[in-house]
Amino acid sequence: MIWDTHMHTSFSGDSDASPESMAENAVLRGLEGICITDHLDIDYPDNPDLFLLDTDAYEPAIRRL
Repeated sequence: MIWDTHMHTSFSGDSDASPESMAENAVLRGLEGICITDHLDIDYPDNPDLFLLDTDAYEPAIRRL
């Protein structure tokens, strides 16, 4: 069983990939599961806004998948 258990989407400041494209590519590659691990680092020292998570938009987007 192959999973990818550390994936960041466009909800994190270090990725531009949509959650949909991450899921679609996982299926194309034959992965049996994925774990999206987007950042929520409220006090990130170098750039405080880089890893904030818009939970109001995030939860419905992830649940749709």
